[in-house]
Parts: sequence; C-alpha cells; structure tokens
Amino acid sequence: MSELDQTRLAGRVSSAIGMEFRSFLGTEANGDRWVGLAPAAVPKGRAFNVRVQATWRRLRLSFEPQKFAGELIAAMGTASEPRRAGFRAILEESVALGATVRFSVNGHATQLDDQTVWERDWRRLDLGLSTRLEQLDQGATVEELDLVCTWTQRFVAAVLAISPVEARASLTDDPPEGFKEGAPRKTCGITYERDRRNRAAAIAIHGTACSACGLEFGVRYGQVAEGFIEVHHTRPLSSADEAYIVNPVKDLIPLCPNCHAVAHRRNPPLTVEEIKDLLA
Repeated sequence: MSELDQTRLAGRVSSAIGMEFRSFLGTEANGDRWVGLAPAAVPKGRAFNVRVQATWRRLRLSFEPQKFAGELIAAMGTASEPRRAGFRAILEESVALGATVRFSVNGHATQLDDQTVWERDWRRLDLGLSTRLEQLDQGATVEELDLVCTWTQRFVAAVLAISPVEARASLTDDPPEGFKEGAPRKTCGITYERDRRNRAAAIAIHGTACSACGLEFGVRYGQVAEGFIEVHHTRPLSSADEAYIVNPVKDLIPLCPNCHAVAHRRNPPLTVEEIKDLLA
C-alpha cells in the first residue's frame, strides 16, 4: 500500500468506528510491506495494533497486542455476553462472505461458537482473518482498495467488540432542537451514553449505505465522505431502562442524516419500512 492508501485506510476506519486510529508502515524480513493501525490515546496495558497486509490476491488482517498488554487480553476474555455476540456476529458474517478466521486462545484453536472459551483465563490471543481478492498491487482499482477498507473496518469492529478500550461518547438521542438566535439560554437535560463499539459492530454487520434510501456517502461525494453514516437505535435510548443492552444486529441500523431526522419526526420513531414508503 502506498502512503496515500495508508492515510486513506486510517481515515476510513476512524470514520466508521467513531474513534481515531493512527497508521504506520512496517516491512517483513522478505521485504513485504504492511500497514499497522492503532487506536490513538490508549493507555499502556490496553494498546493493540491491527496489521493489514494486502498482497497479490490475498488480504491478511491480524490482531497484535502491544507490549505489556496482558491486561487487555485478560479483559477481552471476560467480555459480556452481548459483546461476545457482536464479536461472533461480525466474524461469522465474514466467514459467510468467504473469509477464513483464525481464533486461538492460550495456544488452542477454537471455533467461534465454542462457549467454553469464555470460561478460561485468557493469557494469549491469536486472532486473524484472511480473504481472497483480485490482483492487488500498485495498479489496484478503486473498488479493490475499497474492499481492503471494508474488510479492515469489519475486523477492527470485531476486535473492539470485546475490547475494554474506552469508546464512549455522550450524545442526545434525538436530533438537536434549534434555539432563538442571539438569546443565551442555560439548559438542563439528560444525555444517553452511546458506545462506539456498538456503532462499529452495526456498520460492520449492516454496511455504510443508508438502510432507508440507499445513499452511500463515498459514492455520492467522493473520498472526503467515505465511511460516513449515522447509526439509528430502533429502540430509542430515552425509552430504555438501565438494564437494556443494545444488540447491534437487531437494534441498530445505518441511516443517512436526512432519513435519521425523518425517523425522529415521530415518537416512537418511524421504521425503515415506513420511511421507504414515504420515499416511494
């Protein structure tokens, strides 16, 4: 991958995941180059890289904990069941799309649906994904490079699904209301915590095209908008109790800002099918 591709890859992943990733280049002993991605501003003990190696007809992705990351591995092994479900859903979809997934804990290869793996104390984790692509070199097409970005986003989302990396952002559930111009106001309200890991899982599972109108920002506006999409809670967080656990497969869908705003014109929100009927 060229330096431009490296920057583009980091930007696409950062946009889709909702948190910043930095990129760097590496070279293997045989001269093959790879791109590394790492979440920015992560404390020692929880830091990791994702290695992206695109060679002739093959894309390989691998999880690489940084030094002194025992805390990270141990925490990943104690992820909650909803986090495990998201992890499995992303990787099982990847297998259905033709990828091969490598999942080994403490040196023992395991299946994605093996529940006993979560009963162990994790000390080592070997997680990787490989998939076949068309010829990918300096003459690769835009479509092939898009596939590299899409697969990388999917794999990073799987890693984050069970990762303890802090990934929260406080956002209101509904589109912001306007205020009278020039009139300062002191306001009080409740905000709802949204976890970017849920966003990442939803995009990995459902993609970045609007589920209602089909808009794909990268196609419409070009590289500057690649990966941009909003994620809609089909069940509003404001109506959920504290015990509610988001399922990114069923509870989250990608919507463009227009369709998202229309969905919230009613309480409860309009469904995707209702928005499609309006568009028709």
